[in-house]
Amino acid sequence: MVQTVVEQHAQISVLVNCAGVNMRKLALDYTEEDWDYITEPPLLSVCAARYPPPRRQ
Repeated sequence: MVQTVVEQHAQISVLVNCAGVNMRKLALDYTEEDWDYITEPPLLSVCAARYPPPRRQ
């Protein structure tokens, strides 16, 4: 996917990690396990694009 974007647009300027989950209950009612479930995807996910860091323009 990265190679296709670079071929079509010449560079990648910004990568966005938009991982997230939610629970349908009041935040005051969350257990510690609930908080882990909610915060782990965005905090622990890794961008595995395997593309060199952007160069300064």
